[in-house]
Amino acid sequence: MSKRSTSIITILFLILIYPFGIIIMWKATQWKKWLKVLITIPLILVILLSILWLFFVRPFYAVGSSMLPTIKEDQILLTNLPSRYIAQKRGTIILFKRDSQISYFARIVGLPGERIMVNNGKVYINGRQLSEPYLWPDIKTYGSDFLSDGQEIVIPKGTYFVLGDNRPFSLDSRGYGFVDQKKVVGSLIPIY
Repeated sequence: MSKRSTSIITILFLILIYPFGIIIMWKATQWKKWLKVLITIPLILVILLSILWLFFVRPFYAVGSSMLPTIKEDQILLTNLPSRYIAQKRGTIILFKRDSQISYFARIVGLPGERIMVNNGKVYINGRQLSEPYLWPDIKTYGSDFLSDGQEIVIPKGTYFVLGDNRPFSLDSRGYGFVDQKKVVGSLIPIY
């Protein structure tokens, strides 16, 4: 095989199949070592970032004020994708889909099998008032279409009851009902 054809094949492998292209470049070409290193490092970074993007974390852009003060409008957030396969804990902020196109952030306050009630501006889980230190001190929680004030409901298996942190301006489970665990896309990765 000529040097020119080896170079053309190597470039095609580098573009199409990174790992094989890198191996062929190092074994079959007589390029200078500094050039091989210069090409290899960015390609390895692209591979690692692609794997990270596809399987582990993904950035999302926050739109709206429903999660204030925790999530600010126009903030870029990282979510943990594998968490959609794990049962979530109370207090976790999840990213989920309610319809086919749009993803929403909300905080899990009720877990499967628990009884939830909103009364006098407070949230009650199994008859006990929920401590919510992440809310602004003067925020009150009132019922809506799905869960009215003073009404207690049981959260079905395989679902969560979610609320936004900015309760007066949040469309959440009080209005549209439970969030199916299968609709959870990921959970927020805290970055401090």
